Amino acid sequence: MSGKGNDAPKVMTAPARVSVVINTYNRASGLRVTLEGLRHQTHDDFEVVVVNGPSTDDTTAVLAEYADRVRVGQCAEPSLTRSRNVGISIASGEVVAFIDDDAIPEPAWLSDLCAGFDDASIGGVGGIVYDHTGLRLQYQYSVCSRDGEPRWDIAPPLERYLAPGSDPFLYLQGTNQSYLRRCLAEDGGFNERLEHYYDDSEISMRLIDAGHRLRALPGAAVHHKYLASSVRNHARVLIDPYRVIKDRFCFALTAGPGRSAPAVT
Repeated sequence: MSGKGNDAPKVMTAPARVSVVINTYNRASGLRVTLEGLRHQTHDDFEVVVVNGPSTDDTTAVLAEYADRVRVGQCAEPSLTRSRNVGISIASGEVVAFIDDDAIPEPAWLSDLCAGFDDASIGGVGGIVYDHTGLRLQYQYSVCSRDGEPRWDIAPPLERYLAPGSDPFLYLQGTNQSYLRRCLAEDGGFNERLEHYYDDSEISMRLIDAGHRLRALPGAAVHHKYLASSVRNHARVLIDPYRVIKDRFCFALTAGPGRSAPAVT
């Protein structure tokens, strides 16, 4: 028997078990809409993990309504990266998919994401993001330089952004990103020195530098509704520029050649 077949890329067994992680903080109404949207997925082998905290609105009551359909974790600090890592620690799926608590997935969202994991080199898959109108694209393909400058005006082919050390490099958008859980575990999860920004860029960069390929799909859409948060108001105006500056500085310090994410103490 020829040994050629033994060298072929391993194909993921479909359907893949997915853990959908929603990180929520004082967005009870948006969270309910996101949870309802997940009820219509065409991919049926998934669980929903909601990491709450430290919410002071009606989030706990909303989660009680969905107690038979979601698993709940708690995050004691308003830190997106720490909340994401709590979700990863709870997740049981082969794939961990992240969606924001003010986003609504298209019915084929998870099916499309899972189809992107078609060989062993793929460590993460993301899709497109529509803005609050439901018609205009907020994000399609995204790259970021190692000093923290993002770009959204790129188009395929994307291979030039996927080699270890690429600058700029491809990254998956935070509200529509999924990764193999084993890759996240091997790479230490999200960098908790980043509080709210560059978390998606930084994890994408580290996975690429570790030799994993990322895939940005032209589909697998979610609709991002831009609800107010601790960092922006109802008019989508940034109200806390310090976090952006601090997180970009931290990202740039860890993104250069030979550098790695700082240990969390």
